Amino acid sequence: METLKVLSCLYEALNDAVEKGALSRFIDSALKHATMDIGVSWKEGVFYPSGAKELDKALVEEPLDWLKDFPSERTDFQKALDAYIAKKNDEVISNCYVAVEGLARQILGNDRTLDNNRVDLLKKLGLSQEWKSLLSDFFHYANEFKRHAGENRHNINPIEAEAFLYLSGLLLRLMVQQRQPA
Repeated sequence: METLKVLSCLYEALNDAVEKGALSRFIDSALKHATMDIGVSWKEGVFYPSGAKELDKALVEEPLDWLKDFPSERTDFQKALDAYIAKKNDEVISNCYVAVEGLARQILGNDRTLDNNRVDLLKKLGLSQEWKSLLSDFFHYANEFKRHAGENRHNINPIEAEAFLYLSGLLLRLMVQQRQPA
């Protein structure tokens, strides 16, 4: 994990695009030729967790692009990715929640919690009753870890954390797309 952080910092420290490209090619080659899968992929200076390869690009990498106009929420989602790589599953949940909560605040122009913004967010986005139920479960699950952490909190297994990360990426995409004019 520390080596991955150093490589990311080195990439950021380089000013020359040619040098960054060379470092990226070296890292890509090292990951491709490794004797075992270390559970990460590399794109433009950032390591991403590699889970279900079909979903990683669309629901892990692309949300960072979708959030380019929302730097704080982008940072929170990146923290969730970093926590996933570090196997800090409870931090995956809490950082995803903070990213979704922050985007809801941006869309609605207020400082209320995600749980308190739920009804207005669904109304603003024009989502169906079925989405209302789905998002209520999302909020409840995340609240168990973000707002109401306690002794009754269960341990999150890596598969649950990965699924929550993917669901959060999908939700962030939905929120960004729905807020844009048709």
